[in-house]
Amino acid sequence: MGLILRVVFIFFAITIGLYPLMYLLVDMGGGLLASKPADVLARGIWHFTFFTHISFGGIALLLGWPQFQKRLRKKRPGLHRALG
Repeated sequence: MGLILRVVFIFFAITIGLYPLMYLLVDMGGGLLASKPADVLARGIWHFTFFTHISFGGIALLLGWPQFQKRLRKKRPGLHRALG
């Protein structure tokens, strides 16, 4: 993978990985949550699963991008497997 593509990949992985913080720090009522029906938003389990999903997805993106670094796979295969 070329250097430019690698930088773009890492940038987007980190940027999208940090996106779930927006739901905690900023009122995101006008975003995805605004498109959901009121009866869905009224359910506590829906909020729990939504925030769990976006949080773990963000963590996966933040921790997962090094998996694509050839140097990590070759020099530290144990760390590569642990992160994976």
